[in-house]
Amino acid sequence: MTIGTTKPKESPAPSSRSVLRRAGERSFTLIETIIALSIIAFLIVEVATVQGNSIVFSEYGRNVTHATWLAKRVMSQVEYYWGTKEFKEMESKIDERKFEDFPEYSYSLETKEWKFPFLQLLSGAMGGGGSGSAEESASGSAGADGMLDTVIKQVFGDEPIFMTAHTNVCWSEGASKQCSGLTLLLTNKAKLDQTIVSLKKTYDDKMRPTPAAGTPPPPKPPTAGGTTAGGAPGGATGG
Repeated sequence: MTIGTTKPKESPAPSSRSVLRRAGERSFTLIETIIALSIIAFLIVEVATVQGNSIVFSEYGRNVTHATWLAKRVMSQVEYYWGTKEFKEMESKIDERKFEDFPEYSYSLETKEWKFPFLQLLSGAMGGGGSGSAEESASGSAGADGMLDTVIKQVFGDEPIFMTAHTNVCWSEGASKQCSGLTLLLTNKAKLDQTIVSLKKTYDDKMRPTPAAGTPPPPKPPTAGGTTAGGAPGGATGG
């Protein structure tokens, strides 16, 4: 036996379990890797597209809301002139013009007469549905047209009855141009108010009761001098 020498240790032989486990392990093939990467790339593109569309739609909604409020501001000016100006002076046209406080938005305004065929509709409703002959229906329709035309001319004269005010507020989105519009229907309410007031006065005069025969008239109020209108002394004394 020699002193100072040691026998080197031999590495243990691999067991049968570790050899079987290594033999059963597998990795992704090239086709599977390509398919997985394609799916991931497709999902990334779709998510980015949805995110981009949401940003675009949010910006578009903000612009539409802002343009609608600006259009309402234009219409408020139209309503102000509607109540302060003559109705026939409302007809006008404004081409594209920018807002002073919001130069990225521009507006256009057109106010014109709207010839609504309500005369024909009313005459058709009044003359239709009868059981008479065609000649009687035609004569009745002609008479209704003439009566309505006379009444309309008495109320409105040569002034228009309806007007429409349409405004468009536009802004730029890249190379395209987007617009938001509002339309307001105006009626000749000043002429209608005058006619209603005159008709009310006529109605009140006609409905006022007339005194019966032999009934003395009501006493007149005393004047400032202390006497009634007939010269009799009143209850109040003069100053």
